[in-house]
Amino acid sequence: MSRNAVLDVMQAVVLSAVVVDDAGLVLMVRSGDRLELPSGPLLVGEDAAAGVARVVAAATGVAIEVRDLIGLTGGPGFGVCFTARPAAGDLNGHAEWVEPEELPVLPVRPQTRERIEHALAG
Repeated sequence: MSRNAVLDVMQAVVLSAVVVDDAGLVLMVRSGDRLELPSGPLLVGEDAAAGVARVVAAATGVAIEVRDLIGLTGGPGFGVCFTARPAAGDLNGHAEWVEPEELPVLPVRPQTRERIEHALAG
């Protein structure tokens, strides 16, 4: 496989995390008119757990402790989702903590809601 093909595959891998604090709040990022899980691309040569920690910190300002792999999705691109706990940091302007009970009335995609529910169910 050529280097360009490897780069194309790596750029197609999107990492995300369901970050839940001690109060049970879920860390979300405002993206346009929606709330999303913090997410971003896996870099070439990067470990997925280190990558999701980097992505969450960049998107939210919060450092995390990665816990478990909870989902792999296919389609256009490839998604890898983890559970995590906040470790340190202050929220940036795009991030907010959300009550899980509020998810049905918030602008959240059904797939994102399902991923959060799966993570909270353990």
